[in-house]
Amino acid sequence: MNVGLWFTEDSYQGPTLPCAGFMDVGGSTVGAKSALRLLRLYFKGVPASTDIAQRVREHAQTNTYIQIANEPNNPFEGAWTLDAYTSFFKEVRYLCPRPVLLAWAGMSPAGDFASWYAPARAAGADIVVAHVYGRTLSQLQDVLGRVLAATSLPVWIGEINYGPQAGLNIDINAWARDVLR
Repeated sequence: MNVGLWFTEDSYQGPTLPCAGFMDVGGSTVGAKSALRLLRLYFKGVPASTDIAQRVREHAQTNTYIQIANEPNNPFEGAWTLDAYTSFFKEVRYLCPRPVLLAWAGMSPAGDFASWYAPARAAGADIVVAHVYGRTLSQLQDVLGRVLAATSLPVWIGEINYGPQAGLNIDINAWARDVLR
């Protein structure tokens, strides 16, 4: 198991970790120091697969994996259906054949999110990304277990968090020390 951080900007001054995740709009300078790199291309909505494939090719030589989309099962991220995301991913894979390594997007861990991982292998993904949210260790394990049960591909945890709730204020550092330890 490798441990790393997800970077959204480049101010991190800590040690270089074995792996890192970041977006092409922030965090790539510090994230590029890690040996294993997961780049999430930033976009909202449903762009043309040819545009995304071009961006993949631009970044493929300097990153281990390129993640295609973010939480396509979340309406906030675009008007995706599972079939639409699967088709989109297949088109990008066709335009960016191996050795380019593609990551299936992390899903918002709500509702029937695990079913969104089932087509990943057949669509040509090399890994899947999990977004693991929960307030307790048991809840975190449940979310990750559902992802692991839905796919035989390697899993990267791209996000791990307490979970969203409007108006909720917690000491995120205390939660991380208590639950993630």
